[in-house]
Amino acid sequence: MGLFGKKKPEIKPEEKGASPAANGSTGDAGSNPSTVGAASGATVKAGFEYSPDKAERFFDRAQSLHDVTNYAYSMNLWLGGLKQDPTSMKGLEGFVRAAQAYVLESKAKGPPKDTAKNFADDRSELGKYLSDLLQWGSRIMDAGLGVRAMQSASKLGLQGPAVWIAERARGAATQEKRPRKEYLVAVMEVFEKFQQFDQAVVAGEAAVRMDPTDGRLAQRVKNISAESTMQRGGFDQTGQAGGYRQNVRNTQKQQDLEDEERVVKTEQTLDRLIEKTRIEHEANPADRPTINKYGKFLLERAHAADEETAHTLYSQAFESTREFRFKEQADTIRLRQARRRVAALEAAAKAPDAGEGAKEAYKGARLALLREQSAMLEEQVAAYPTDLNKKYDLGRAYFGLQRYDDAVAMFQEAKADPKNRARVLNYLGLSFHHMTGYTDEAIQTLREALESHDTHADEIGTELRYGLMLALETRARESLDLANAEEAFKIASGITIQSISYRDVRKRRDDLKALLAELRSGGGAQG
Repeated sequence: MGLFGKKKPEIKPEEKGASPAANGSTGDAGSNPSTVGAASGATVKAGFEYSPDKAERFFDRAQSLHDVTNYAYSMNLWLGGLKQDPTSMKGLEGFVRAAQAYVLESKAKGPPKDTAKNFADDRSELGKYLSDLLQWGSRIMDAGLGVRAMQSASKLGLQGPAVWIAERARGAATQEKRPRKEYLVAVMEVFEKFQQFDQAVVAGEAAVRMDPTDGRLAQRVKNISAESTMQRGGFDQTGQAGGYRQNVRNTQKQQDLEDEERVVKTEQTLDRLIEKTRIEHEANPADRPTINKYGKFLLERAHAADEETAHTLYSQAFESTREFRFKEQADTIRLRQARRRVAALEAAAKAPDAGEGAKEAYKGARLALLREQSAMLEEQVAAYPTDLNKKYDLGRAYFGLQRYDDAVAMFQEAKADPKNRARVLNYLGLSFHHMTGYTDEAIQTLREALESHDTHADEIGTELRYGLMLALETRARESLDLANAEEAFKIASGITIQSISYRDVRKRRDDLKALLAELRSGGGAQG
């Protein structure tokens, strides 16, 4: 049986509260709506029974799987939650994030086959919507798929999801090599249906530019533009309680959204956003999006006490929700503070008049930081066992602590990640180099890394060549091997020509030159 199990039995027309929509009618959603999911502003056809509580359980599990990069199954669970509550914007946005991550990681040109099978037999309007959503989420820039998903959401009366998808379908439609007028007209109609007149005008004007001869369409866009003007001024609500005031509140809400999305925020803006989210958090301490926004704004403002407030916020969120991502955020704050302390001690230790006490203080703090970082990363690797990037970071922490056996184990798993493969192999080779009796493994690993890296002259390529030089020099001294000494000298000479100030390459070159002379003369090399 698929993830979603058997279909719910259809409601018979004669039963109380039934409507044609309950039996799979394809009539327009506006005929008999019942409000569900008021937070998203959505209305859905009467007769469907949804469970936001069940949906939330699906969403929590879906997010956990997304966090450990199991994107395919995460997609399944996001859609499972949307079947319980299709009005949920959290579920819709989470699904699209998972679908995009899946496509990026797998290079797939469509959704996972197993996921698609779950919808093969569901002919209901909801099943069609979820099926259309699955196809579009995996090909987000396909305007045709976006329009189809948007229209399916619109038929169900899902205002929030329909408008959200329409915004993205409009962008995709305008970026196609051969834009199609009918796509933009369809988007315009959905915006108009849900009284998003400003956006409807934008889509309509784009369609008119594609076909200036369509006078009927041009007149229709003018009419919608007039509706937009009335809506912005609140004139369409004259005589209604709160008509003008509602417009003012909507304007403030839009201003808040714009302020939140700005990359660079003024001090005054951050003060206002922090106070606003603090009040929202105190009113609903368990609301995860508010926790995230409140903590984010605190860290952006970065006043003396803001980090501690954010740390307390995330720690309490972890205690109440047991969601590890909140603990991770709290730990990251502590790690950032420790790094600043170590940086200050390092600057003091490197000062011209620094004494031995300052140098020892820096060494001790740096060692403590590495231990703290490795402990945090061990917890994260346990929580996200498929996250290879975290294993790479943990391997580096072990490397800094000279725990080379443990580092090797982490790097051997992390090298499966193509994004970090060259860097991982570099650390893996250096870890072998530091382990007694593993020089051959170090050389083989570093050669493999160089072969898989496109250029040897960039930062990573230079690191790899330097590491190979060290390993070859070690074997040359251990075995009194002239060929290894010659290759190591050649690498050192190449790095010197490229950058004579790179690490201690100048001294290494001179030492290797002396070793070559000694080996060629038949003398014994000194270790």
